[in-house]
Amino acid sequence: MASQTVKFEYNESKNILFVEDDYVINSEGEVDAFLKLYADKFKVIGRKVRLVACIDGLKINHKVQDYYGEQVKKLLDGTIICFARYGRDPMSRMNVRTSSRKVNFDINIYDTKEQAIEAVERIK
Repeated sequence: MASQTVKFEYNESKNILFVEDDYVINSEGEVDAFLKLYADKFKVIGRKVRLVACIDGLKINHKVQDYYGEQVKKLLDGTIICFARYGRDPMSRMNVRTSSRKVNFDINIYDTKEQAIEAVERIK
Protein backbone atom coordinates (compact mmCIF):
# COMPACT_ATOMS: atom_id res chain seq x y z
CA MET A 1 0.00 0.00 0.00
CA ALA A 2 1.27 3.46 -0.90
CA SER A 3 2.16 5.91 1.80
CA GLN A 4 0.72 8.82 -0.21
CA THR A 5 4.05 10.64 -0.09
CA VAL A 6 6.64 12.10 -2.41
CA LYS A 7 10.24 12.08 -1.27
CA PHE A 8 12.21 15.10 -2.50
CA GLU A 9 15.98 15.57 -2.60
CA TYR A 10 17.39 18.70 -4.22
CA ASN A 11 20.96 18.82 -5.53
CA GLU A 12 21.55 22.55 -5.72
CA SER A 13 24.96 22.36 -7.42
CA LYS A 14 23.49 20.36 -10.33
CA ASN A 15 20.05 21.98 -10.05
CA ILE A 16 18.38 18.57 -10.11
CA LEU A 17 15.33 17.75 -8.03
CA PHE A 18 15.15 14.01 -7.36
CA VAL A 19 11.76 12.61 -6.40
CA GLU A 20 10.36 9.24 -5.45
CA ASP A 21 6.61 8.94 -5.85
CA ASP A 22 4.74 6.60 -3.51
CA TYR A 23 1.18 7.59 -4.30
CA VAL A 24 -2.02 5.92 -5.42
CA ILE A 25 -4.29 8.27 -7.35
CA ASN A 26 -7.96 7.34 -7.73
CA SER A 27 -9.70 10.73 -7.86
CA GLU A 28 -9.23 14.26 -9.12
CA GLY A 29 -8.81 15.38 -5.51
CA GLU A 30 -5.91 12.95 -5.11
CA VAL A 31 -4.35 14.27 -8.34
CA ASP A 32 -4.57 17.79 -6.92
CA ALA A 33 -3.12 16.75 -3.54
CA PHE A 34 -0.26 14.89 -5.23
CA LEU A 35 0.64 17.77 -7.52
CA LYS A 36 0.39 20.30 -4.67
CA LEU A 37 3.35 18.52 -3.06
CA TYR A 38 5.33 19.24 -6.21
CA ALA A 39 4.10 22.82 -6.54
CA ASP A 40 5.04 23.57 -2.93
CA LYS A 41 8.55 22.16 -3.45
CA PHE A 42 9.05 24.14 -6.67
CA LYS A 43 8.01 27.27 -4.78
CA VAL A 44 10.55 26.62 -2.00
CA ILE A 45 13.37 26.09 -4.53
CA GLY A 46 12.39 29.27 -6.34
CA ARG A 47 13.86 28.56 -9.76
CA LYS A 48 13.41 26.21 -12.69
CA VAL A 49 14.94 22.80 -12.05
CA ARG A 50 15.83 19.59 -13.82
CA LEU A 51 13.52 16.88 -12.53
CA VAL A 52 14.38 13.19 -12.12
CA ALA A 53 11.46 11.12 -10.83
CA CYS A 54 11.19 7.50 -9.74
CA ILE A 55 7.69 6.37 -10.67
CA ASP A 56 7.71 2.80 -9.36
CA GLY A 57 5.37 3.74 -6.50
CA LEU A 58 2.99 5.84 -8.60
CA LYS A 59 -0.36 4.26 -9.47
CA ILE A 60 -2.94 6.24 -11.47
CA ASN A 61 -6.50 4.98 -11.85
CA HIS A 62 -7.54 4.90 -15.50
CA LYS A 63 -10.59 7.02 -14.66
CA VAL A 64 -8.42 10.04 -13.84
CA GLN A 65 -5.60 9.57 -16.36
CA ASP A 66 -6.76 12.42 -18.59
CA TYR A 67 -7.12 14.80 -15.66
CA TYR A 68 -3.75 13.72 -14.25
CA GLY A 69 -2.01 14.29 -17.59
CA GLU A 70 -3.59 17.73 -18.07
CA GLN A 71 -2.69 18.88 -14.57
CA VAL A 72 0.90 17.62 -14.77
CA LYS A 73 1.34 19.38 -18.09
CA LYS A 74 0.07 22.65 -16.57
CA LEU A 75 2.24 22.34 -13.47
CA LEU A 76 5.49 21.55 -15.26
CA ASP A 77 5.10 24.25 -17.90
CA GLY A 78 7.34 27.05 -16.68
CA THR A 79 8.57 25.29 -13.53
CA ILE A 80 11.14 22.88 -14.93
CA ILE A 81 13.99 22.96 -17.44
CA CYS A 82 13.55 19.31 -18.37
CA PHE A 83 12.65 16.02 -16.78
CA ALA A 84 13.16 12.31 -16.96
CA ARG A 85 11.31 9.54 -15.21
CA TYR A 86 12.57 6.11 -14.37
CA GLY A 87 11.26 2.87 -12.98
CA ARG A 88 10.88 -0.79 -13.66
CA ASP A 89 7.31 -1.36 -12.50
CA PRO A 90 5.35 -2.11 -15.70
CA MET A 91 2.02 -0.82 -14.37
CA SER A 92 3.52 2.49 -13.24
CA ARG A 93 5.31 2.95 -16.57
CA MET A 94 2.11 2.20 -18.49
CA ASN A 95 -0.01 4.56 -16.35
CA VAL A 96 2.39 7.47 -16.72
CA ARG A 97 2.92 6.86 -20.43
CA THR A 98 -0.84 6.60 -21.12
CA SER A 99 -1.69 9.72 -19.09
CA SER A 100 0.96 11.72 -20.90
CA ARG A 101 0.03 10.54 -24.38
CA LYS A 102 -3.63 11.37 -23.86
CA VAL A 103 -2.75 15.06 -23.49
CA ASN A 104 0.10 15.13 -26.06
CA PHE A 105 2.74 15.62 -23.38
CA ASP A 106 6.21 14.40 -24.35
CA ILE A 107 7.57 11.87 -21.92
CA ASN A 108 10.69 9.88 -21.41
CA ILE A 109 10.90 6.93 -19.07
CA TYR A 110 14.17 5.17 -18.40
CA ASP A 111 14.97 1.92 -16.65
CA THR A 112 17.45 3.36 -14.15
CA LYS A 113 18.12 6.51 -12.17
CA GLU A 114 21.53 6.78 -13.81
CA GLN A 115 19.99 6.82 -17.30
CA ALA A 116 17.49 9.49 -16.24
CA ILE A 117 20.27 11.65 -14.75
CA GLU A 118 22.32 11.36 -17.94
CA ALA A 119 19.30 12.48 -19.95
CA VAL A 120 18.67 15.65 -17.94
CA GLU A 121 22.37 16.52 -17.68
CA ARG A 122 22.67 16.52 -21.48
CA ILE A 123 20.24 19.44 -21.60
CA LYS A 124 22.04 22.59 -20.59
